[in-house]
Amino acid sequence: MNPNILFDYVLSTFYSIFECKKRPLISYGSLEGDICIQKADLTFFNSNKTIPEQIIWHEWDNTNIPFLFNHINFENILIKEGDKIIVQYDIIASSFYFLSLWQEFKETTTDKYGRYPFKKSFQSKHQIAHIPIVNYYFDILKTALEMYGHKIVNKFNKEAAFTTFLSHDIDNLKSGWKIDSFFELKRGNFITILHLLFRKLSGKDSWDNLDDLVRLEEKLGVTSTFYFMTEYKKGNADYKFHDVQGIFNTISDFGSEIAIHGSLGSGLKTEQLKKEIEKFEFPPLGNRFHFLMMNVKDSFKIIDDSGLQYSSSLGFAEFIGFRNSFCFPYKPFNFQTNSTHSHIQIPLNIMDTTLKQHYYMGYMSENELNRYIKFVIDQTEKFGGFLSILWHNTYFTDHKYKGWKNRYIELIKCLKLRNSIFLNGSQIAQLFQ
Repeated sequence: MNPNILFDYVLSTFYSIFECKKRPLISYGSLEGDICIQKADLTFFNSNKTIPEQIIWHEWDNTNIPFLFNHINFENILIKEGDKIIVQYDIIASSFYFLSLWQEFKETTTDKYGRYPFKKSFQSKHQIAHIPIVNYYFDILKTALEMYGHKIVNKFNKEAAFTTFLSHDIDNLKSGWKIDSFFELKRGNFITILHLLFRKLSGKDSWDNLDDLVRLEEKLGVTSTFYFMTEYKKGNADYKFHDVQGIFNTISDFGSEIAIHGSLGSGLKTEQLKKEIEKFEFPPLGNRFHFLMMNVKDSFKIIDDSGLQYSSSLGFAEFIGFRNSFCFPYKPFNFQTNSTHSHIQIPLNIMDTTLKQHYYMGYMSENELNRYIKFVIDQTEKFGGFLSILWHNTYFTDHKYKGWKNRYIELIKCLKLRNSIFLNGSQIAQLFQ
């Protein structure tokens, strides 16, 4: 791959989040610029390898981070020679590796949902999923520019510590009476079961709680995005799309967003996703695929072709953190055109299912889970980034998911105390478009 392609893409992503009134000359692989970034051996990008073998770990800002493709362990990351600032590690190739999702593009195996397996990832292998590595690379470049005398400012969150994007995947609204009753039966709570059955017969399932959720968020002073599916059963929604559209005005009136929850297979078929979008009275601007079922080779182009402004499926189901090692929305790399895709990706960082299910992170103790959650928030705040949180509507009930509503409330209170602002998906996409 041409080094200039890597350089242009990474630098454009850097400048998408940083303002610099007078951009200095930055060179890559030469000493011709004001800021000179050393170029490593890039033969890796001419192979089908998914994880680089050559890695040097070095500390930056009290954090040990990996530098890829370099063969020499330099004492200093930045040095000054005359009137030049030299970055001795190849932060361009390292950034491109994570931002472009190279490992996913080259990987041929998938999990049972057709997703890229977390256990195959660089982040899993080196246990760094909770660290936004690219932001550290960008901080190195930012520091180099400041050493040269340039003022570099984060374009976003100028009056807040960071931005939080809250969202809800609406998979189930009609099945709570069965699932919740089963869990109450195991607890021996027969009166509660009768209450759930009576509520169902009265026309209000225990999971049919969107009115309550909207009003809860109004009380908390936040807005969010609700992702609705148009496809019924066969592993998709347990409700019919025309039965839920009555709640759309209520959601919108409170400042939240209606978006599409692409059904099973829609991440691999353009026409399927387009047909689902057409079922909305007002075309949604954003999407999240059901079960996060997407792949780098196909799904990004499908999102572009569907006319959507953004998608928020880019997260590991198995572990919270940063799937692309970056805590900002961005335009993903297009390997077919060697440029960018037209839509914005808002990476998903924290999901309730990831935290609860034993086959994901649910096997951990509460202290361990809270430590990882805090670390992800800390890292996002550190770089003035964007934190994306998914909480299903089913997790706001007090039966199978008892306690998860309070966890959500306490999380929001914590974020507000840390001076986060809250935006929905389309508001974030418009900022980055």
